[in-house]
Amino acid sequence: MVFDHLKKYLENKKERLGTKLLFLEKKRQYLFIAGLMLLLALSAILALTINLANNKKSFNLQEKAAETTYNFQVEIGEEEAVITAARNPQISRFLDTAPPVVKMADGRLRIFLSESNTYAYTLNSSEDLGNVARWRSEGMVLPKGNGNNFDTCGAWLNSVYKDPNNPRHWIGWYHAEIRPNNCNSTDDIKTMAFVESFDEGLHWIKGTADHPYPQNQVIKPPEENLYLDAGDAHVIKIGDYFYMFSMGGVGGDGYHLSRSLVSDEGKPGTWFNYSKNDGWNQPGLGGNSNPIPNIYNYAVYNSYLGKYISIMATGRWGFRFNYTPSPSNLLSWQSQLIYPLVSTSTDSNVDRGGNGDRQDTRGYYNYAWIISPDGDTETVGQEFYLYYMKIFPNEGFEKRNLLRRKIKIHENRSTIFSKIPLIEYRKGNKTQTSTELPNPSENYQKTGYLGYLAGQRKEGFVPLWDCYIENWDDHMLTLGTLDPANPGICPTDPNASVVRNIGFIAQTPRDGANLPLYRCFDEENLNHFVDTTPDCRGKKKEFLMGYIFSSFETPSCPPPPAVIQIGPHNCITNNKPSFTIIDQEDNCVPHDGIILIRKDVNGNGMLDNASSEDILVAGSGLWKENAFDPQTHEYTFTPAEPLADGAYIWRGYSRNTNNQKSLDNDFISFRICANPNYECSNNTCQIKTETPPSPPINSPTVEPAEPTPPDSTIISGTPQPTNTPTVKPAPDEEQNITPTPTTTRPTPTNSCLPGPSQTKNAYIPQALSSTWGVGEPLKFQANQTGILDKVDLYLSWKAPSSIEVKITDEQGNNISNTVRQSLSGTSPGKWITFDLTTEPLLQSNKNYIITFRKNYGDLYVHRGIYWNWAYKTYFKSCQ
Repeated sequence: MVFDHLKKYLENKKERLGTKLLFLEKKRQYLFIAGLMLLLALSAILALTINLANNKKSFNLQEKAAETTYNFQVEIGEEEAVITAARNPQISRFLDTAPPVVKMADGRLRIFLSESNTYAYTLNSSEDLGNVARWRSEGMVLPKGNGNNFDTCGAWLNSVYKDPNNPRHWIGWYHAEIRPNNCNSTDDIKTMAFVESFDEGLHWIKGTADHPYPQNQVIKPPEENLYLDAGDAHVIKIGDYFYMFSMGGVGGDGYHLSRSLVSDEGKPGTWFNYSKNDGWNQPGLGGNSNPIPNIYNYAVYNSYLGKYISIMATGRWGFRFNYTPSPSNLLSWQSQLIYPLVSTSTDSNVDRGGNGDRQDTRGYYNYAWIISPDGDTETVGQEFYLYYMKIFPNEGFEKRNLLRRKIKIHENRSTIFSKIPLIEYRKGNKTQTSTELPNPSENYQKTGYLGYLAGQRKEGFVPLWDCYIENWDDHMLTLGTLDPANPGICPTDPNASVVRNIGFIAQTPRDGANLPLYRCFDEENLNHFVDTTPDCRGKKKEFLMGYIFSSFETPSCPPPPAVIQIGPHNCITNNKPSFTIIDQEDNCVPHDGIILIRKDVNGNGMLDNASSEDILVAGSGLWKENAFDPQTHEYTFTPAEPLADGAYIWRGYSRNTNNQKSLDNDFISFRICANPNYECSNNTCQIKTETPPSPPINSPTVEPAEPTPPDSTIISGTPQPTNTPTVKPAPDEEQNITPTPTTTRPTPTNSCLPGPSQTKNAYIPQALSSTWGVGEPLKFQANQTGILDKVDLYLSWKAPSSIEVKITDEQGNNISNTVRQSLSGTSPGKWITFDLTTEPLLQSNKNYIITFRKNYGDLYVHRGIYWNWAYKTYFKSCQ
């Protein structure tokens, strides 16, 4: 079977038509007819040109940034190997079409694979689809034809329908080919033909009593255009009709629709093509038809969306999710890119046909099909599997592989239509991080997830390229723009080759992509890798690549309640204080820049219209770009006028796309106490107390405090002394000096915690909700000065797991050791304690970060109400 179904170039079409016209000219020997056919050829070439241009337009091959807001999202799972050329060489050669899968009367499945002939395999259950070792071979069940018949070069079973009145009676349609030179030419004629079986597909009969073989064709192109194909079809039943999606037809490459009444059983002579001019009135045998934009042949009904869908899997055009806006109209489809092109749509080394020199090929993808987890190929739900044939770069067609991805549909409104997991694989001291499975022959093993990439280009997102440095056996992720004239050369290193575009990364935090991704380098092993923390596992950090999604889900915004209990106020003596807030709702509602302060008139810590009034902040309440930190989503503001003493609450407002104002859940509660006769005490304004008098000179001697050691800085848990000059004692005193104990902690700048204490963020066990996985740092502000003894996090895990936790400052410098906890079994949620060995001194009102890293397993760190982290911190006195 020819592999270049969707990639026939205009030049090949011109050459093919020219060859056929020359043949007719010589045969008929009429100059007039020759001239007429030449005119028809030019018209056909023009039509092909227009059609190909339209196809490119409909498939958006220019990859313009997508800005549409979608009503649902597509989650693409990791790539899994089902059949590989390395492990299953005998069966892998049969991966030459999208195979039909049919559920038998006893609940088992039967799958049909083809390579010129069709072979059957029996599976005990749908779970065996992912385990080829449990497939039982039934041998050849549909042979190709003989002599000079239409199926002499092959019979590939494409679709099967099970008779509801007789479950052992199966109706089928197969793809047939005939080619010159004993099937050694690529100049093939493709048609579709009818078969039926009365033993659940173990034996197939070509034709019927009324249309015996070889008169069993159901779809074929007109006689004068036989080489424009009518094959590679898939049939679905909708109501009273069978609908056949076939490739080819008059007008050039594309997918066409034909239909037959179910009561006619899809037999020869009962099929009619759809054409724009004649509707469903063109005969399937030799009639005209028009391609339907944005469709692929393997269509199924999705009950979750209430739409018909199909997914086209190619390297040159990417993976495209096609769907009908209306389930009752198969003539109108929409198409969205869900997984990127390997390189460019014009790269001739992607999806390249033929068995010639394959050294510089960049992969081949084809024959995508969809099936539900329980083995249904007619109707799928929210979750289903996408299967496809893939050939890895630089390998030939004898090394075909069957791979699959789990697809999940989410009914979310988002500007990001699809996301793909970014996964790390390791082999010894070599790392490959990709959204694709490494070639199984290379024996890489998955070590964990890093996050998600966008599957289509969007404003603010750029391609992330997997490049290969052959001399180092090194996979290196990089950014940059590919040269269309040299799509095989890495954008940032001419000595490296392009493997593929693995997805799109945000240049700045946006649209929920806020997890930083750093490129790192292991100089000892000449190995590039990426990490979500700047320490790069102790290796060299090269640069910040951008921002990825820490999970598929974007946090949902909780509805703002009418009254919110804030709690005790923070007392401030400055009547024009500056505040910094973190915009936690940036992923949910587009902000228009309205910020205000509300005065808590009653001083009760309540935010409602009856007890508060609005006071604008600096800049007439507008958000200031220069006050926004894109990496931390922090906003800093100062009131326009001095604030009178009293209680205040700072709130944020947003406007959505319908210009409706909504209240954010960011807030700061504070009390101004600027009157010189008052002071802040216990978070309230109180009359200043008199300063106690100094002790008399002759009072008992007070033992002096321990000398303050020189300043030091903690880097990765190791004290690094500063360049403070050393004072050398006098010679006669040198031998009598007692060494002074030193500490790695800086001198406290605020009053120190007098004793043990525990603080916790806003959470209640009933409101704990799972985050999208481990990886996003937890930022918190110390509300007191003290030594951090330990931290509790609320975790859940679905398999034995482990997690590493450490504390850093805002600059990313380590100030504690890394604590590792092994988690056995499973847990729906429990508090886990991380006892720090290197206990850092935290300063009051300063920000710190708890970073955590998952080593394996499905592990989640939880949040509480209003998306606050569920955590506890324990302090010890620093005195």
